[in-house]
Amino acid sequence: MKNGILRRILVVFQFAVSILLIVGTMIMYRQIYFMLNKDVGFNKDQLIVINRAEALGTKMKSFKESVKNIPGVVNIASSTGVPGRNNNNNGYMIEGRKDETFLAMTSWVDYNFLETYGMTLESGRSFNESFATDKHACMINESAQKDFRITDLTKARFMEGGDSGKVKYLQVIGVVKNFNFESLRNPIGPYIFKFQNDGMLWGYLTVRLSAQNYSKTIGAIEDKWKEYVSNNPLQYYFVDADFEEMYVQEKQNAQMAVIFSILASCLLHCREVA
Repeated sequence: MKNGILRRILVVFQFAVSILLIVGTMIMYRQIYFMLNKDVGFNKDQLIVINRAEALGTKMKSFKESVKNIPGVVNIASSTGVPGRNNNNNGYMIEGRKDETFLAMTSWVDYNFLETYGMTLESGRSFNESFATDKHACMINESAQKDFRITDLTKARFMEGGDSGKVKYLQVIGVVKNFNFESLRNPIGPYIFKFQNDGMLWGYLTVRLSAQNYSKTIGAIEDKWKEYVSNNPLQYYFVDADFEEMYVQEKQNAQMAVIFSILASCLLHCREVA
């Protein structure tokens, strides 16, 4: 009698564990699907990022112009940071707000960055060669605008320490819609775009490709790279694949959960048969 009751309790317990594993597995797969298919705030498809842009030295601008003329290249941009490869977390002050400091992820970008990534402006404008003052301006994301309580862009100037202790002012000219610059597991924090002047010869180059002839276009970019940099091979990666790499561990965990669910179900069935 007691053995029969104990056996029924064990069967119920194993059944409950099996259900929990199956439900947990479904939740994990839904989360992974969500992370891989969520709108990250920019178009990560058909983008390659070239590492070690500093290898080009003073020829970076010329290289960008040459690559943009390659058939199959839609656009090219340079920056010190890219989504998934962050740059600096810098401290700032805001003019007129004494004793307050603000931290924001910071990247220096060129004129073509937003267009190349397909990022969207919520308000204001992007850097424009027609405005000489843009070299001393900045753009912020929606999180920075909200967290730093900025309501009027025309009156918002960030302050940072410059050379010889002189304060540098950065006029806010635009607000970029939030984008995921880290894993989707992390909330989107404040982000500031500063202008990358010609003397900042380091970071990354991002190339947007057309949908056709990937390999041919990349081959042409590699040939162009060799013309400019003979002793350093081109190193690049696809942005969409790089984002997927962030979730390799989650995928492996989900696969293990499936295996355990199957094993639990099999054990339960075997006990019922016995």
